[in-house]
Amino acid sequence: MKAHELLYDAVSYSRSPAKQYRSQKTSWQQLALALPRLETAISQFNKGARIYRGLNRDQAILFKPEMPPGTRSSANTQNYYTLFVDNSAAWAQFPPRSSSVICSTVYSTADLYGRVYVVLPEGNPVIGIAPQDDFWDSFEKRLNHIGNLRDLNDNIKEIAKEWLQIKNFQPTSWPELQQVLQAIDEKNYFSFPNLPKIPLKNDWAEPLLQQRPGTTMEQKLSWWLDPKANGFKTVPLSNFKVKGDHEVWFSAPCWFIDVDILTKYKKTPLADLIIKMANSASD
Repeated sequence: MKAHELLYDAVSYSRSPAKQYRSQKTSWQQLALALPRLETAISQFNKGARIYRGLNRDQAILFKPEMPPGTRSSANTQNYYTLFVDNSAAWAQFPPRSSSVICSTVYSTADLYGRVYVVLPEGNPVIGIAPQDDFWDSFEKRLNHIGNLRDLNDNIKEIAKEWLQIKNFQPTSWPELQQVLQAIDEKNYFSFPNLPKIPLKNDWAEPLLQQRPGTTMEQKLSWWLDPKANGFKTVPLSNFKVKGDHEVWFSAPCWFIDVDILTKYKKTPLADLIIKMANSASD
């Protein structure tokens, strides 16, 4: 997703169809009770590892339960690539995008889009790491002929409209997307020259159809969006240490703490601070 949607979409309490998975206002006492589940996150925080999120909220701390697959969809574009990534064997070791919390590794990115929180995942979840600060622009090695992920989505949507008469194609499942991709294959004379020529009115979609002749749309997507070839990585939270500006994501319950509070009490170890605030709030 684009950087300006990266953290704005992260305000999933306003987008998610399942209200119970919204970020919830919580208390310091509840956060203190969660400390045993936050040992890995706090250990990594103490080593300097940071995960940030910008949210349009005014609470000091928030909790977000783990989302089931399919809860979150792509923001401000079609959901095609999220459905593909969640169902591709090549992406099987990555957290599902549709159930993940999308974050950034730098404060300045988060600061552009709301109140900045440090994110503390529970347990030791796998962290997906994009090669750039923006998931959308992290496929330039293989998508440079058409642009970024939004351009890929727009191309597929336009082709479905012209060749299949499907207006505003919005699949809600992987089989539904697969069915349309296969229907495009049956008309794609650019890739399979034995097929009848059915020109596209919008020829800007042709480069997508022409690349890697002799392959199906699903095979093309597998090549374009190959995580290893595009520089994506995974690492358990316990080994998380990333330099530079990257989009990261994980699927796990997590807590958000206002960065300003951590800055104010920067000399106090994080676990001690949480206990101190919990005790103070209960007085």
